[in-house]
Amino acid sequence: MLKVMALNSDVTLSYSVAGDGPETLLMLHGSNQSSSTFAAQFQSSALKKYKLIALDLPHHGHSSSPAHASMLHFTTTVAEFIKQTMTTPPLIVGLSLGGHITLGLMASGIPMAGAVLIATPPAAKPINMAEMFRLDGPMGLLYKNEMSATEKQTLAKALYAQQWNTEQELKDIDLVAPFYRTHFPTSLMAGEHIDEQEFISRANCKTLIVTAEYDHFVNNAHIVRHLPPGAVYKNYQAGHNLHQEAASQFNTDLATFAAEVFQRRG
Repeated sequence: MLKVMALNSDVTLSYSVAGDGPETLLMLHGSNQSSSTFAAQFQSSALKKYKLIALDLPHHGHSSSPAHASMLHFTTTVAEFIKQTMTTPPLIVGLSLGGHITLGLMASGIPMAGAVLIATPPAAKPINMAEMFRLDGPMGLLYKNEMSATEKQTLAKALYAQQWNTEQELKDIDLVAPFYRTHFPTSLMAGEHIDEQEFISRANCKTLIVTAEYDHFVNNAHIVRHLPPGAVYKNYQAGHNLHQEAASQFNTDLATFAAEVFQRRG
C-alpha cells in the first residue's frame, strides 16, 4: 500500500507499507532509486511476519523536492519520520545512499533494533571518494543533471551483474529531481555529512554488512577494512542491487538477522 505523509511544511514523503507485524523493517533505497526497489522483499514469505516500510527519500520517487539535499538533511528527515510513525525501534535496512543515512541515524542516537548496510562504504571527513567508490565506472552518471536515453540505460544496467529488466530503474531515474543531482554532490564536498569512518569504528549497534562481488560502484575492500565491531558480514555473487539479483539468499539472511536482533531486544 502506497501512502503519503506531510512530514512538515517543507517535506512530503511517499512510502510503501506491507504487513502488520509488531516489529518493523524500515527500508531506505539508494541514489536515483525509489521504494519500489524493495519489491522482492515486500513479496518475500521469509519476511511476512514483519511490518515492512519503504520510503521514497526526498527528491526521489513520489516524495517532494525540498530546498535541501545533503546527507544531514536526509538523516534528520528520516529521523523525524521514525519519531512520528513508530513507537518501537525498527530494524533499518539501508541500500547505498540509504546505508549512509542509516549510519547518520545510528550516530545521532535514533533508537533502532539493528542495522543492515548494503553496499555502503563509510565516508571520512573530508570525503574520500576515491577510496569509497569505483570512479572509473558509471558512478558519475548518478549526479549528471541531464542524461541521454543511452546514459540512463547504462546507469540502470550497471546496477546488476547480469542482464536484468531495468524498467523500474529507468522510471526511478526519471523521477529524480534535478535539484538533488546538482546540490547533493556539492554538499558532500562541503562536508555536510558525519565522519562515518570514525564513527563506525566504535558503533555498538547490531549490524549486518552486505556487499556485492560484482558491484560497479562501490569499493568493497574499503567496506571490509572498516567493519564495525561485532558485525555480521555477507558477500553475494551479484551486482549493486544485490537485494534483487540475489533476493532469495538476501531475504533469508535478512530474516535470520531480524529474528536475532528482535529476540535480543525483547
